[in-house]
Amino acid sequence: MHDVAGDGSGMGCSGEGVHLKILIVDDHELFRDGLSLTLATLTPSEAPPAISHAGCADKAIALLEQHDAFDLILLDLSLPDTHGMKVLKWTQEKMQECPVVIISATEKHGEIMRALDAGASGFIPKSTPTDVLIPALQVVLSGGRYLPPQLLATAPRIEYLTDRQMEVLQHMNDGMSNKMIARELALSESTVKAHIRKVFSVLQAKSRSHAISIATQLGIL
Repeated sequence: MHDVAGDGSGMGCSGEGVHLKILIVDDHELFRDGLSLTLATLTPSEAPPAISHAGCADKAIALLEQHDAFDLILLDLSLPDTHGMKVLKWTQEKMQECPVVIISATEKHGEIMRALDAGASGFIPKSTPTDVLIPALQVVLSGGRYLPPQLLATAPRIEYLTDRQMEVLQHMNDGMSNKMIARELALSESTVKAHIRKVFSVLQAKSRSHAISIATQLGIL
């Protein structure tokens, strides 16, 4: 579940100090308040974290420009003024040493990978229980990376689809029949059917619509 890397110093942006400083960026005040209460258990043997809130990307960036001593940023991707990736990219340009963990309602493989590729130190779906959330954040604060279980579960499946099978899947999503796909890709219908059977097997789908639904959830369509 954990992809641990780094030097394990756990110093974060501030480098020193008793209080852990955390910025929560989410447009739902109720969620921010609830998360703040949960984070009180993050450092049981030390002083409770000092937590700041931002309800939009512009406020988050303003806070980060004014106070660059945060040890951790918890960032939602769905913000009212822009996509949370703007904040993530800004932190990677201005303050790379401060870990950013995405906490989002989305569980799509594509969104998770995009955030991790952009430099996020972890991705935690909002459906994650508290007994998983706290250890996940502790991994990040110790210099590691947290990868959600669904990423580890779905990534191997996607790798088993060949480029041709991905093309067939895309044409299925476009509503094309086997005959139309065969004509489009210059294949025999029997070959197209074989590719579709493989797509079903890899995605563990029972029908065309089921395969398309799974692929959409995984973020590959």
